[in-house]
Amino acid sequence: MHALTALAPDRTRSCTRSGISAKRLELLESRLKDDVLSELTTFEGRILVASEADDGSVNPVWEAVEDGQTQVKTLREAMDMVGHEECGDAFSFIRVPITAEKFPEFQDRASCLTCSALRLSRR
Repeated sequence: MHALTALAPDRTRSCTRSGISAKRLELLESRLKDDVLSELTTFEGRILVASEADDGSVNPVWEAVEDGQTQVKTLREAMDMVGHEECGDAFSFIRVPITAEKFPEFQDRASCLTCSALRLSRR
């Protein structure tokens, strides 16, 4: 299910963020989390989400959330929580946003190499 905060004029076009940095992506996710928490407050613990049926139709559904402060997380928050529960201090979530629409830049490749070097050094 996906949160609906606004309907775009062209509902068939998905939102893409090609060429975005990890820092900018995490900022956008943080803002989305804030929007979701605000909607939960406004709509008494419910949020409007979209559910896709087998025939491809999209249907609005109100979803109840018991405790938004603990249940609504960004990807980093969820990965850090689950990773540390499963792996302890050995876990490190490093995000390098690479998409099919954009050729990786030097910094993207350098980040991937750094991630690989960190993993190898922990062995």
